[in-house]
Amino acid sequence: MTRRAGTRKQRTDRAAGRGGPFARAREELARNAQRQSEHEQRQLQARFEGERDVAGARLMVVERPEWWDPADTRQIAGMHETAQQWRQFNPRARAAADTIAREVKDRYGVDVDNLGADPQAFRAALAQVELDRDQAVRGERGTAATDYTQAALAVQEADHLGLMRPRASSRKRESTNFSRPREGPRSRARRS
Repeated sequence: MTRRAGTRKQRTDRAAGRGGPFARAREELARNAQRQSEHEQRQLQARFEGERDVAGARLMVVERPEWWDPADTRQIAGMHETAQQWRQFNPRARAAADTIAREVKDRYGVDVDNLGADPQAFRAALAQVELDRDQAVRGERGTAATDYTQAALAVQEADHLGLMRPRASSRKRESTNFSRPREGPRSRARRS
């Protein structure tokens, strides 16, 4: 029995000895995977911080009043979307989101808070306001064009009526005044 026990022990030791390199290889693979994971994590963190900083710098323009006058609704919606995406990660984005909400409320009458963070709803609301304004302007232009046309017709009619009277009165004067012939540009040129 001792011999069997001894051989069993020897076999176990030999198996353990052969398993040692496999265990060390597995440990080495685990360490390499962890190093790779940490490296990738550092790269992702650096990329995230870079994108956050770029977004913050891009959003700084909404703090300037001169940006708002020429900005169209597409640009405003793009800035709003960027601000909403980075709001929880960047204080500049949070400030920009607040500025955008205030300016959009003042300029367009759209309450951003009621729309939530949905960029499509925001774009749709701004597009509707822009459409309404364009229709109002076209309506005003149409009214102005109609008013202008009516005024032009009235002036034309007044001119027509006004020109007819002086001609009639000047003919009357010419027909009754026989003593002196009417002088024109040719007759003045002959005298000179």
